[in-house]
Amino acid sequence: MTAIPVKLAAAAAVALSALGPLAASLGASAAAEGPAGLACEIRTSRSGGLLLLEPVVRSDRAARGDYDFVVEGRGSGSRSDIAQGGAFTLAAGETARLAQVSLSSSARFEARLEIEAGGRRAACRAVTPRG
Repeated sequence: MTAIPVKLAAAAAVALSALGPLAASLGASAAAEGPAGLACEIRTSRSGGLLLLEPVVRSDRAARGDYDFVVEGRGSGSRSDIAQGGAFTLAAGETARLAQVSLSSSARFEARLEIEAGGRRAACRAVTPRG
């Protein structure tokens, strides 16, 4: 999958909101890079009738931190509100998948990932395309 890196700043946050639907529709990912090489990404893919969402974190230097991953899904008369969070530890240059959420492939969703490590923060968002 190809990441779409975006610097987190006020203007970039607006750009990221616009890229999220495109990335999700392509089965790619919505990504954001925060200060000092701390980055997050929400990867989307489809498998066996399911939509898979995977929060991913990367750091250029060793990092220990926490994450919050929230997914709101809707489809076929049902609603799913999923919240996951916890700690992570990364070696320098390491990328790690933090969790995986499965929804019906026809579900509409909004997913948000926030990470914090050593005072550095990054956030990303992905949504289903409007259509």
